[in-house]
Amino acid sequence: MGQLFNGAEELKKSRLVLSVGELEGFCKSEGNHGPRWVQRVIENYDLATDPHLAEARTFVQLVWDRLH
Repeated sequence: MGQLFNGAEELKKSRLVLSVGELEGFCKSEGNHGPRWVQRVIENYDLATDPHLAEARTFVQLVWDRLH
């Protein structure tokens, strides 16, 4: 747990900025916002392969790599 916490602290210091402004910008075809947006994306898209979410996957991979 300590390693994950240290990684999270480093990530916080690095101040990653979303190029799309907020998570909803990764998939603009869903018009909702906040938790409703997340729910709709999870229900309607294949998170692993949908082309609409390619930039989101890249961002999540960047975060993951910085934590490990």
